[in-house]
Amino acid sequence: MNTEKLLKDLILEAKKVSLSERERNDIFQHVDAYVQSNPVSPPNPAKFRPRTKFNFPILSIYYRQAFSFTLLVFVVFGGGVSFVAAGALPGDILYPVKIGLNEKIAPVFFNDIKKAVYDVHLASERLKEVVVLATSNQLDREKVALIEDQFDKHASSIAEDIKTFEDQGQYDKALEVSSQFTATLKESQSSLSIISSETTAGAASLDTIAETVEENIETSVAAREKTEDAVETAISASTIDTEQIKVIAEKKRAEAVSLIATLPVILPSASSTNSSSSAASSTTFSPASPSPSSIQAGVMFQSSQFVQSDQPNLSKSKAKIPSDSDSEKAQKLLNKGDEALKSNDYDQAFKLYRKAYDAAGSSAEN
Repeated sequence: MNTEKLLKDLILEAKKVSLSERERNDIFQHVDAYVQSNPVSPPNPAKFRPRTKFNFPILSIYYRQAFSFTLLVFVVFGGGVSFVAAGALPGDILYPVKIGLNEKIAPVFFNDIKKAVYDVHLASERLKEVVVLATSNQLDREKVALIEDQFDKHASSIAEDIKTFEDQGQYDKALEVSSQFTATLKESQSSLSIISSETTAGAASLDTIAETVEENIETSVAAREKTEDAVETAISASTIDTEQIKVIAEKKRAEAVSLIATLPVILPSASSTNSSSSAASSTTFSPASPSPSSIQAGVMFQSSQFVQSDQPNLSKSKAKIPSDSDSEKAQKLLNKGDEALKSNDYDQAFKLYRKAYDAAGSSAEN
């Protein structure tokens, strides 16, 4: 498709779209909020020196900023193309608008952590596009190449965000981003696995994406462990504040609780009368395996609950676990972490929750 035809088709699509009054009001609220929180400083009178015929005040930094923002408002208010493009897929005529305009405008209104989380959202969007295309038998190598290129950019941006947070000593933000990215990747990995088992169409393309996801999971997990190591180092050096340690410990507890909840539980049978025979006569209960999305939702819910509450309910996580196992070890470590958290020993609580998570992970692998 040549450039002229692409432009004509885009104009035709644009003419079909208009914004409702509610959509215009919603956009105005976002723009107004941004203007109020980011006022443009008045120009310095000293800058307005006599100019040659090739120099104009409108090209000063001040006016260029104002002009750029006016252009942004014009683009958003001038039509609804960008809103329709939100649902575009690789191969659609509006897909360039989606990734080249929509996804570039939104971060303008975000702070550092929201921007980083938005990068995770974009990475998730790329992988969801693979799922949609694969289920509709529209996935091919060309589209996979485009999606992979965009996904790699998002992954690189996420890595940069995490490193920036670490360099600034904002370990809680670094861990939040890496945890969300890992959860997103694992959810997508599960979806891709299901699709691969149900269809042979585009199998090679799916395998390519699956390998990319697997590599990024390994990288993301390694990055999180590196950040957690940095947290322990900062704790030892007393270079991290108590409140940040508390937030990190509570989030780690939420992750450990969520992972432990997916492990099989063994309860002694009613006929067991002593500890020596309980192991032989015990009954194993495997909880229904939650979907990756429900696990992620559980982690996020737990995290938000701890952030909002100064005194989380630490008694609900206690459960009967098989003896002499990684599961039991994980639960015991979790309980010890709860005791440390109750006594405001956040340093120790974080270390214990981290060990509990690792023990639960070992049990899950076995």
